[in-house]
Amino acid sequence: MQAMLSFVRSRLKNKDIAEDIVQEIFIRAFKAYGSYCEDGRLKNWLFRIAQNTLNNYFSVKSAPLLSLDYNGDSDDSDESLYNCLAADDSPEEEYIQKELINDIMAVVGKLSSVQKQVFTCRFIKEYSVSETAFLVGIPEGSVKSATHYTLKKIRSELGITQQSNRRKDMENINCSEAYKYLFMFAKNALPEDQKALVKKHLETCKECADMVSALQKLIPQMTYAKEDETTHFLIHFPKAKISYCGCSSQFKDFERINDYLSKNNGKVPKELEWMGGGFSSCYELLTMLDNEGNEFGYEVHAEGNDHFRIKTTHIKKIYPLTWVYYVYLHKADNPNTIKQSLEAPNLYYGSMQNSFGNPVKSALYQAVPAEAENIRIKRGNGVIDCGTYKFAYVDRYVTEEERIRLDYSFLLNK
Repeated sequence: MQAMLSFVRSRLKNKDIAEDIVQEIFIRAFKAYGSYCEDGRLKNWLFRIAQNTLNNYFSVKSAPLLSLDYNGDSDDSDESLYNCLAADDSPEEEYIQKELINDIMAVVGKLSSVQKQVFTCRFIKEYSVSETAFLVGIPEGSVKSATHYTLKKIRSELGITQQSNRRKDMENINCSEAYKYLFMFAKNALPEDQKALVKKHLETCKECADMVSALQKLIPQMTYAKEDETTHFLIHFPKAKISYCGCSSQFKDFERINDYLSKNNGKVPKELEWMGGGFSSCYELLTMLDNEGNEFGYEVHAEGNDHFRIKTTHIKKIYPLTWVYYVYLHKADNPNTIKQSLEAPNLYYGSMQNSFGNPVKSALYQAVPAEAENIRIKRGNGVIDCGTYKFAYVDRYVTEEERIRLDYSFLLNK
């Protein structure tokens, strides 16, 4: 990287432009690496890409800095600058385009360093979300959030209130996307942009709306451990095959950690195990969220044949009492399920179990239909009626070697 920067700087006096070009060189190399022959001359290959990139820069450097034409990605549903600016058609007169560009860049100048980098990659360099995440060193979810915030800021600063039909279509999310945020929506702890998307989805989806309604009634009745103890819970919706899991951690030196994260774009040192964890192969991790609904960057690694470990890579901030909320999709072989009795068709059995591995106040909640009757708890604490769903639950302290378990049955006349 340093050799490449020196090479580009020898031809360009502008350090910022040189750094941008070096980023572009490595993106091009990343894309073309499949065609590279392992002949021990990687550096020469990189320098050829560098020279071609510089030639391209000098041939087009007089071109407009920013295009106002629609440039939506084909591989994601992210927003475009066109949708931010154009209510009907994009401006055609050259002087109008220049005025708009100047206004836009003035707004961008007020953004944070990371947001500026994301804007440059997305709308000037025209990189995809995944390429931008790779360059800036942040999760793809953070790229999307920064993009959405920037466009919202531009609309606000320029007084643009009308949106194109294309932009409106992009605001529609399906259930699989909404599932990630239903618990935090029920807690009223989502960023405003995501909250608006979920709210719009709930207006047309009764299943998700019923889940949120039940969570809004359940959450105030959940209890937590003392400040110096760990709390863990797991809420399972068998019909949707979705679980919401929460775990608390204390950070007495959170100010020092936040200072480090701020200086390193939220990147977690590789040697540290912050808010990681593990889960069984019968789950698929959909997302991780913090106290305020910000998404974590993470990697998932196989650990044996039936277990995975989560490695946190990026965190926006740490709180004195930091919560991590995991959202899991259940696979067909998941043991936390409800089964119908063969002898009595209207009799159902439900069960859940979990092993945390540390002393913890742990709770399991399993949603059963609101119409369920005669719910009998074989192993657990009881039932909480939350209107659209009822929750059989168990809630107690466990040692590091104990497994917490919930067993129950109910009648359901369909």
